[in-house]
Amino acid sequence: MERIVWRVLAVLAACGWLLTRILLPTPVPVWLSESINGILCCLILAQSWRSWPRTP
Repeated sequence: MERIVWRVLAVLAACGWLLTRILLPTPVPVWLSESINGILCCLILAQSWRSWPRTP
């Protein structure tokens, strides 16, 4: 269940990043969208790494 939620969040983050790139092509918000995308990717990666089964 959690993995489905995080996959949906990953897709939404990717769509949001694409929309910001298309709708806001000016140089000012580029760093903002990049940093937001980076933070979302780090959160998703951390959550997926936590949910993976650990080998002792």
